Amino acid sequence: MLENLVRLILRKVSAEKEISIGELADSLGISEGEVMEAAIVYGFNVQENKIKVSDYEVLIFNLLKKGFSIEEILFYLGWKELESICAALLSLNGFKILKNLRFKSGGRRYEIDVVGIKGDKILLIDCKKWRRYPISGVLKAVEKQLERAIAFSKVLEKTQVAKFVNFYNEVLLIPMVVTLTVDFKGSCPIVPVSMLKDFLDNFEDFLDNMEVVKVRISKLA
Repeated sequence: MLENLVRLILRKVSAEKEISIGELADSLGISEGEVMEAAIVYGFNVQENKIKVSDYEVLIFNLLKKGFSIEEILFYLGWKELESICAALLSLNGFKILKNLRFKSGGRRYEIDVVGIKGDKILLIDCKKWRRYPISGVLKAVEKQLERAIAFSKVLEKTQVAKFVNFYNEVLLIPMVVTLTVDFKGSCPIVPVSMLKDFLDNFEDFLDNMEVVKVRISKLA
């Protein structure tokens, strides 16, 4: 019952941005308390008898934790929340998260959509809302993400990431691309978001086959 109510709230919030607790309760023939409980438990923002989403990452984290699938979340929230879905999956797998990390290196400005930090491994994720894409475009995206990783390796000590890794002798930067459905086997992983959890569970077994950038922590002191 609670899960079905949450699905209905998701559908309505996706379409209307915010919904009235009283109107939804009346239309379903249930109490306002039941609607409010479902909304609060799953991380919706409840204020002034209205339900809306103020933090998609928290909402998606709660949905995943309670058994909702990636496909179902995408169905209700759409591709626009791909970065939040990536961040939530990383959080569930024990990563520290930074989103939209901006930095300057070599006189140029860069931005990384999602950074995931776990131990001495740092995932640098570019989120692409691809369903289909020509191979030339895929290879170009891989090249650009590796370029960002190399640029980032030169200024890591000046970013927020340094505080999470300054007690290691060396860290590994792992550039990758997460898409809606495009899959590509290569040294820079391109992973459909539906397969991201499996990737996070197993990627350390395949590091020897990945393009990684090593950064000596001694250079950051």
